[in-house]
Amino acid sequence: MVTADDPWTLSNCLPLQKVLHSQALPRINELQRKIADSKRPQVIVHHAPQLAPAATPAGGLAEELQQIANLQSQGLLDAEEFAAAKRATIAKHSNS
Repeated sequence: MVTADDPWTLSNCLPLQKVLHSQALPRINELQRKIADSKRPQVIVHHAPQLAPAATPAGGLAEELQQIANLQSQGLLDAEEFAAAKRATIAKHSNS
């Protein structure tokens, strides 16, 4: 007769004698930890490159916006980073 808790019929069980279980337990725990670690999401933080201050004040806003556009075209800034840098540059020059 098959019962619901019979380890020989369950698909997620590995029936072991107590001696073998105690020997295998450290490795089982290590594998469970590795599985849990692999399921944990990876978080990668990218920082936008620092922009150098404008060499000449006469260049001003247009020159800085061109520098930011160049960074984006080189692939160093994505669209969101470009928009944030552009807003910050415009805000900096509107306060001057």
